[in-house]
Amino acid sequence: MRKALLALLLGFIFCLPSIAQTKKIIKHDSTAYYMRNDYDLANSESDAKSLRLIIKAKNGLFRIEDYYLDAKPKLLAESTINGIHFESGTEGERIDYYPTGNIKTITQYDKGQLIGDKESNYPNGSLYSVTTRIGNLEYLKKYVDTAGNILADNGNGKWADFDNMFVMPTEGRIVDGKRVGEWVQTRTNGIKTSGVYKNGVLVSGDLFLQDSTIYSAIDTPPSFPGGDSEYNHFISSRVKYPLMARKNNVQGKVTISFIVEKDGTLTNVKVLKGIGSGCDQESARVISLSPKWNPGIINGKHVRVQYSVPVGFFLSAE
Repeated sequence: MRKALLALLLGFIFCLPSIAQTKKIIKHDSTAYYMRNDYDLANSESDAKSLRLIIKAKNGLFRIEDYYLDAKPKLLAESTINGIHFESGTEGERIDYYPTGNIKTITQYDKGQLIGDKESNYPNGSLYSVTTRIGNLEYLKKYVDTAGNILADNGNGKWADFDNMFVMPTEGRIVDGKRVGEWVQTRTNGIKTSGVYKNGVLVSGDLFLQDSTIYSAIDTPPSFPGGDSEYNHFISSRVKYPLMARKNNVQGKVTISFIVEKDGTLTNVKVLKGIGSGCDQESARVISLSPKWNPGIINGKHVRVQYSVPVGFFLSAE
């Protein structure tokens, strides 16, 4: 029944004549977006990698349902926020899926913060690891290799981190739930690279120097210092409404994309979706003035993250 309903819903959305706005209203309590990645709207249907449905739930929350373009589930969650950037309002269980339909991760949230255990699986659906969030720190709890052998339990033993395709392991030891000592990464060409962890933090070695990966799917997204209210204040206090936009009554939201570096600095600021009349340039200018953000986190360490935010331009009624 659910699959039949989903097929009808997806068929209706994909048959819509225009996708230029990326946002389509299905009914009064549901909205659909074409997504380029977990955090950014697609520029067009051809640029889309998934479909995000936001549905008003009976419990007062908003149910977030992401689907790959072949209708397989990608993400299921609930949030207090009715928007594509729902993460900071996530409540309860969140389930992420591989494109095959197997469960990738199961996590628990309270007011947008990871709590309790996070279960991660291999692409075939078998258990890979169990970690626990303690404050802002990740406690490595259990690791199971591809053969089903438990190599780390209760925070101690051997551990392996993998790339997204599970083909390039970085292996070492954990003590009391933290990475310690030398860890060695084996690339697909057989070349080995090492780095040294101290009390769970990568502090030296080639791995430390070479980690320049830009992520979109992460454990903890970047955030403006002070939260959304401070971001809104920063924008409103610095944006100057372009004269041309005022004269032409141009209003709307500009979407700005950028990279949040490991130290929180914003780089590669560019317009992802504009409204013209000088608003695009003004948005990029203001975002470039932003203070350092709280960086994104994967496995307890800061990483580079591709991110996007809206900048609104609205004229008050006279």
